[in-house]
Amino acid sequence: MHHIFIKENENIYENLSFIIPKNSENYIHLVKSLRVKINEIVLVSIQKYDYKTKIIKIDDNELVLKIIERSEKNELPIYITLIQGLAKKDKLDIITDNTTELGVSQIIPCEMKNSIVKYEEKKKKNVVERLQKISTQAAMQSRRGFIPIVSDIMNFREALDTVKDYDYKFLFYEEKIGVDETIYFLNKMENNKKCAIIIGPEGGFSNEEIEYAKEVGCSIFSLGKRILRTELASTCILSYIMMMFENKNVY
Repeated sequence: MHHIFIKENENIYENLSFIIPKNSENYIHLVKSLRVKINEIVLVSIQKYDYKTKIIKIDDNELVLKIIERSEKNELPIYITLIQGLAKKDKLDIITDNTTELGVSQIIPCEMKNSIVKYEEKKKKNVVERLQKISTQAAMQSRRGFIPIVSDIMNFREALDTVKDYDYKFLFYEEKIGVDETIYFLNKMENNKKCAIIIGPEGGFSNEEIEYAKEVGCSIFSLGKRILRTELASTCILSYIMMMFENKNVY
């Protein structure tokens, strides 16, 4: 099933159908790239709902999708921002793809003291645009209800300032010992809250960054006895949070 996202402010439907104009990205994607045909099924995500639709018209001016059924979005009931220490290109791509599939809401690429990768200012925009495309594709593949936002690259203090009012701010540190506290506090998280997950780069956090994180109210947690690669650490914690909230929603 093909999957598209429609913005809230677009002229979206009339007579229980979505009208996709020829000059839109969705028209180009479906008609020109995928070459869809009449009666094919398309999943449309908009606002808080997903719509199962059927193609009933294709011409040079528009694509018309008839609404078959509506359901609430397939999303976690918590807003998660991942502050991710910059990593090598392939690793950052993997992190973006995996965490999008697992339910992250926002990704902030963060330049930290021990980051091996340092981008020149003129290259930062291209990096963010590439990651946003990866996030968009991953959201479509995994049938997310919306596309996570990939923010501009920030330094450590800027990133923490962005999440200063969040309900939960969890930093995962390789030198922290014991997971009992980690599991206890993760399991206490509630629906409709905001949570920041902070993961270091390949070189780990500096002592100054850990101290500043404590000063601004971050909880310092462990992910276990083994030191995980940065691309695995983010996937590990997002997997646990996803399963935990999915289980809560069953009962």
